Amino acid sequence: MDFSGTRTQVNYHFFYALVLMASCGVIYISYRSVDTLIMEIAIKTPLRDLIQSFRNWMQDLVPLSNWIIFNLPGALWILAFNQMLLGLRFPPSAIKNLSHTLLLIVLGIEVLQYFNITNGVFDPLDLLAYFLVYLLLVGSRKLSNKKVPLQATQAFNWKMILILSSFSGAIILSDLF
Repeated sequence: MDFSGTRTQVNYHFFYALVLMASCGVIYISYRSVDTLIMEIAIKTPLRDLIQSFRNWMQDLVPLSNWIIFNLPGALWILAFNQMLLGLRFPPSAIKNLSHTLLLIVLGIEVLQYFNITNGVFDPLDLLAYFLVYLLLVGSRKLSNKKVPLQATQAFNWKMILILSSFSGAIILSDLF
């Protein structure tokens, strides 16, 4: 079998995941409340003055709608998670199962927020953003029925748990604290 170009595809998936995660970070640092965990951490670093200047500059230069500030990051996290799985060359069935698991986690967070069981504010627009990402991912899977090298099934079980935990933790920390 010839898998030439596979390494390049993997690198693109990781690159896209990093761009998506960096976009979330810029939105959180630039536009979200200073009471969020990410800002509390950022303010305690030696770069706090630079971060505050960047925050002011971004808010003046690029005013964003509330939907982009509060709803889009959750959808971007899910897309980044999916790109990481593709980059690690998980089998399609594992990607589908892990993507569904992450979707259930973010929907569960919204349900907990709805019933005031946890911090955060229930927002139906979050549900819309998650649903749109889900449709995008399902549609892209149906369009690209590529064969993926199945070297990853058993060897990456610990990576599955690590990645799912990392992304779940990132979403929980960014949405709840």
